[in-house]
Amino acid sequence: MEMWLLSKVFARDIAGYAADAERAGWDGLMFPDSQNVIGDVFVHLGIAAAVTSRIKLGTGVTNPYTRHPSVVASAAVDLQQVTG
Repeated sequence: MEMWLLSKVFARDIAGYAADAERAGWDGLMFPDSQNVIGDVFVHLGIAAAVTSRIKLGTGVTNPYTRHPSVVASAAVDLQQVTG
C-alpha cells in the first residue's frame, strides 16, 4: 500500500514524512510534481531516500508540458545513481 502526499509538501518536512511512513510499514511514498506551487519533486525524493532504506519512492504525477520528459529522465537517473 502506498501513501500519496497530495497537499503542499515542504522540503523541511520530507525526512519526517518518509521516516514515519517507512516505520509505519507503508510500501511506497509518492510526492506531487507541481512547478510553482511546491519545491522540486526530485529534491524531495532525494531527501526521502537519504532517510529510508526499504520504502519505494516516486512522483505521483508529472506534467510533460511544463517538465520535459528528457528532464524527468535525467533527474531520475541522477537520483537512482545517488540512492541505488
